[in-house]
Amino acid sequence: MTVVAGVRSWCVKPGEALEHASTLLYYSKKLAMEAAMDVRGEQYAWAAHYLCEMGKAVVDDLTQAMTPSS
Repeated sequence: MTVVAGVRSWCVKPGEALEHASTLLYYSKKLAMEAAMDVRGEQYAWAAHYLCEMGKAVVDDLTQAMTPSS
């Protein structure tokens, strides 16, 4: 956990970004499936959405870092 300008955040070490993104998206998928199949599944929907957004953010940052700026 990192604190920048009073805001708590998390960071990913170099070389671990794809592993983190994969883990976040895996659990997002599991929660989305529970949300679709369980009668009380709505309780999982926002958690799945949040994890998916976190995984996307990691992939977007990784893509930006790997793309040469012109």
